[in-house]
Amino acid sequence: IEVLKKLETSEATMTARKKVLLARALWAMRMVDIGAYLLFKSPEIDGSYDLCLELARFNYILGKTAQSSLKMKEYLEAASSTLKHCIRLAPDRPEAYILHARIAAPYAEWYELALAFYNRFEELVSERAVGELTDCFALIDAFEFNHQLGRVGEAHKWLDRCHNLLSQSPWLGDRYAFLSLACGYRRLGEKTLYEKHLQCAWLLY
Repeated sequence: IEVLKKLETSEATMTARKKVLLARALWAMRMVDIGAYLLFKSPEIDGSYDLCLELARFNYILGKTAQSSLKMKEYLEAASSTLKHCIRLAPDRPEAYILHARIAAPYAEWYELALAFYNRFEELVSERAVGELTDCFALIDAFEFNHQLGRVGEAHKWLDRCHNLLSQSPWLGDRYAFLSLACGYRRLGEKTLYEKHLQCAWLLY
């Protein structure tokens, strides 16, 4: 809280952060669809990159957990459309590119598009100062994208970067961030880091 108080933010930015926190609270209560609806109905949604990015994430989660292929397609298309709007709002921010790459990665017909989004993400991150990217979910998305394509070394790099970020600034992560980190290390065969982050996720739960 003290760290957040010191940040100079506009009222619009603070409003967006509060909406994101409310939506994530609903996600924590297993009401992802209501969280997505809260974001979608926000008056600021059209002009806020952060709200659009969070809505895209919620639609992606709903798509991955949908009970039918038709619903999955609808949610993933909604996520993709929202991410395109994110890119129009802030073409120099990297988070929307990597989530878009992750969504497209499992589909052979979208391989080139996914790779183009990933390359743009890497380009934007490389232009920033070290440690400037503080969105742990974007780092997890980079891990998932590379793991999906079998690029284990690259996947490991991004997972380690997320691990370092949350080790230095644990308040940037919630239980889902730590759980994603734990599951990533389990898939890479690193039992100690898997158990460490799993314990953090359960404590936050």
